[in-house]
Amino acid sequence: MDSAITDKYPRVHQLEDGAKVTCSLMTSDDLSNLSKFLNRLPAKDLAYLQVDITDDVVQQMWLQSIAEGKSICLCAYDPASLVGYASVQVSGDQEQRKGEIRVNISQGYRSRGLGRILIGEILDISKMLHLSLLTARMLSDQHGARAAFGRLGFSRQALLEGYVDDPSLDCRDLLVMSSNL
Repeated sequence: MDSAITDKYPRVHQLEDGAKVTCSLMTSDDLSNLSKFLNRLPAKDLAYLQVDITDDVVQQMWLQSIAEGKSICLCAYDPASLVGYASVQVSGDQEQRKGEIRVNISQGYRSRGLGRILIGEILDISKMLHLSLLTARMLSDQHGARAAFGRLGFSRQALLEGYVDDPSLDCRDLLVMSSNL
């Protein structure tokens, strides 16, 4: 990984309410904390993902992807635990590199600016990786996520009605937003 990226972290950020979080690049040492965090997320936060990220095998594959340079993940910690993450999964060739951003924030840290911070950090990393296009997927009723991505230059590209096949959710539409870098 590029030293310009690794030299940036860990990095402390102050949230809108004055609380502080530390963002660091994910390593195998974070796996236990990440697993605990993911298993505390509500089902709605996981419903639209293509894979079950609470599964141990999927988490090991995620670490392998990081080791191979196919993805980067930032973990946000308060003094006690992991409270959020943002990742970018890289695809494409050298001339047309693209990325998909994934972000999850603990319920107690939503609407406090952590999402904006993590998205901004992963956006900066994506620029350092010379990605040409970024996409993000979310449920259409995740207004905070939509606003955070919108403030950072992402725009709506598609609305996939009925895409999320989970009868326990009121909203089953998937929104895709993107940004050219």
